[in-house]
Amino acid sequence: MDRSVAAYRAFDVEAIPLSVWRTRGIDGLDRDGILVGLDWSGVRATGYDVHPLKVRAGLEARE
Repeated sequence: MDRSVAAYRAFDVEAIPLSVWRTRGIDGLDRDGILVGLDWSGVRATGYDVHPLKVRAGLEARE
């Protein structure tokens, strides 16, 4: 979490097991139509928005 970005200061990071996120987290994001923000950092908060199922496929390809 980049605390230098004002919009994110109110949020806290919470670790969850990858196995939980890969199932419940990704499924929930997909169901709700929410993209996954990858590598969002810096004062300008730049990064990439990726469809949750593509994130899961990428993780599975690296196993």
